[in-house]
Amino acid sequence: MISPKEATNTCLGINDSVTNVSELPLNPVHNAQYSFQNVRRSTVTKWTHGLHKYPAKFIPQIPRWALAHCGPVHGKTVLDPFCGSGTTLIEAGLAGADTRGLDVSPVAVTISEAKTTITNLSASHFSKLLSEINDLALDQLDAIRNSFGSSVGQNCNGLHFTWSNWFGVDEISGLVATREAIMALAPKTERSFLLACLSSVSKSCSYLDEDQIKVRLDKNKKPLAPLSTFTRFSLEAFMTQATLAKAYTSAGASFSVDRGSADALPYNSQSIDVIVTSPPYMNAIDYTMNHKYNMFILGLIQPENFKDHCREYIGITERAVRTKDALQVGSTNNQVADGFIESLIDEGSALTANRAYVVYQYFSRMKMMFAESFRVLRPGGRAAFVVGETNRVCGHLIPTAEILEDMANSEGLATDLRFAHVMANRSSMRLNRSQTGGQINREMIYVFSRH
Repeated sequence: MISPKEATNTCLGINDSVTNVSELPLNPVHNAQYSFQNVRRSTVTKWTHGLHKYPAKFIPQIPRWALAHCGPVHGKTVLDPFCGSGTTLIEAGLAGADTRGLDVSPVAVTISEAKTTITNLSASHFSKLLSEINDLALDQLDAIRNSFGSSVGQNCNGLHFTWSNWFGVDEISGLVATREAIMALAPKTERSFLLACLSSVSKSCSYLDEDQIKVRLDKNKKPLAPLSTFTRFSLEAFMTQATLAKAYTSAGASFSVDRGSADALPYNSQSIDVIVTSPPYMNAIDYTMNHKYNMFILGLIQPENFKDHCREYIGITERAVRTKDALQVGSTNNQVADGFIESLIDEGSALTANRAYVVYQYFSRMKMMFAESFRVLRPGGRAAFVVGETNRVCGHLIPTAEILEDMANSEGLATDLRFAHVMANRSSMRLNRSQTGGQINREMIYVFSRH
C-alpha cells in the first residue's frame, strides 16, 4: 500500500501531452490535458469579468464550455454554489438561464450581484446619480475625517483598529464617505454594482500591495484619491454593465444571488438542471484576508465578527483554526482522506494537529456539498466541477481531486468526463504559494451526472 507521503495522482491516468486551445472542444477527450496558454487577456476580461480582482477565479472559457457541454441551458436552472466573482453567472445569463449563485463571502455576493445587475438607468441618469453621490460624500467628508483623525489605533466607522496601518486618514475617509452616500442615494437595483465598484478601487486608495493575496504593505505606493477614482471607474464600468444588461434581457436571463454555504444549499430538492462551479482550494487561498478591508469598507461585516466569519468557509486556512477545533477531528468516511488525517495526527505536533483539522474540515464539508448537489439536481442533471489536483500538507502530497471524485461518486454522482486544465498564468490566477506549499500547476475538470 502506498504511504500518504508517497501518494501521487498518477492513477488518474491523465495523458502526458498538452493541447493548447482558445476555447475547449465541446466534447474534450477523457483524461486529456488542455491549456489556454495563448488566450488573449481581452477574452478573459470581456464584459464585466474583470470588474473586481478575485483570487483564483477561473477564466470564463471554462464555465462557457461547461454550460454548452451540459446544456443547452436556455430556460433551465443553473447553479454555482461557490459563485465567487460571478464568472459562471455572467456566462449562464448570456445563455438565457435562470441563474442562481451562492457564496459564504459577502464580498463575493456583492460582486456577483453587481455583475448580474440588469439596470434600466441611462448613461446620463447614472452620471447624475454619481454626481449626487459625490456631492453627499463631500458634505459628510469633514465629519468622517475628524472621526478617523481622532481614532488612530481604534475601531472607527466599521474599520478594524489596524486601519491606520494601511490607509491614510484622507483616503479611508473618502472611501467611507462614498459608502455612506451610496447607501443613502443608490436605487436598490444599482446599489450592489456601485458598492462593487467602490470595493474594486479601495486597495488602490491604500498602501496595500495589490499584487499580493496576503495583506502586505507597499511603503512606496502613492494612494489614489477615492472620490475621483471611484467616479471614473464606475462610469466606465457602467457602460459595459448596461450593454451586458441588454444582452441578459435579450437572452431571457434571470438571476438570484444569496449568501450561504454550499454544504447546506437553500434550494428545493430536484430543482436544479446544471451545476457549474469551482470550489475553493484546500489551505491555499485565504479569501477572508484578501477581502478583509473590502468587507469593512463596504460595511459587510463588523471587525468583532471577522474571526468567526473566517471559520465559515469550506477550505478553512490554518490561520483560522482554534486549539479546540484541532481536538474535534473525526472521520470523513473516505479511506484515503482519513489516512492522511491520521498520519498528520500521529506526527504529534501542534502544527500537524492544526493541519489535520484543515484537511478534515475541507474533505468532510466537501462530501456534504456533493450530497447536497445530488439532492438539488434533477434526475438527468449534470454538474461540472473544477478542482485543484493535489495539495502538499506538511510534506504529504494529498491527491485532492482523486479523493473528491471518489466522494462525488459515493454520493450518487457518476463521473461522465474527466480532464486536466494546465494553468498557463498562475500569477494572474493569484495562486503563487510558499515553497513548502508548492505551486498549483493544474486542476481537474469533472462532469458528473445524476442518473
